[in-house]
Amino acid sequence: NVKLSNNSWGSSFDINAPENWLKQQPAPIGKRGSLLKIVPIANSFGFYWGGHYKSRLDGMHFELAVLNRFP
Repeated sequence: NVKLSNNSWGSSFDINAPENWLKQQPAPIGKRGSLLKIVPIANSFGFYWGGHYKSRLDGMHFELAVLNRFP
């Protein structure tokens, strides 16, 4: 069996990976690749940010968590 990722289904996406590598502290505001200013925007559209994960930081990752949510 092949398990497809949420990225492959189009329900999540990764951006600015080199500056927000898996298990690393995400880039802070003002630094190249920082995503912190778009996190609230993504949240308002129902996406959860991987930088908020407690067990495994994933600062490049946004995943659809809520359907039919519009600001």
